[in-house]
Amino acid sequence: MKQSPICTAGIFVRDGKVLLELRNYEAKHFVDGDFWTTPGGRCDEGEEIETILSPHQKDKCSILLKRTEAKISYLNDQRSLLELGINKKAPGRD
Repeated sequence: MKQSPICTAGIFVRDGKVLLELRNYEAKHFVDGDFWTTPGGRCDEGEEIETILSPHQKDKCSILLKRTEAKISYLNDQRSLLELGINKKAPGRD
């Protein structure tokens, strides 16, 4: 079984405001490729989770961490696979 990629996300709140970033993906992957999301990223093979949001990895961390040198704390380290089931027919349809 192929292992799912590990993704990280940071939630930054200051003065009651939440930081979001605009991401743009190619249309071949998404219907509307632009969307707002929390800062974060996908871990490369062999890379530690801390690398993505760590202020010690200046070239890979978000601009917020570069400017504030915020400390990182973990709320959850979830490494399970989310599986979705898709019905072939919508309920109530023949």
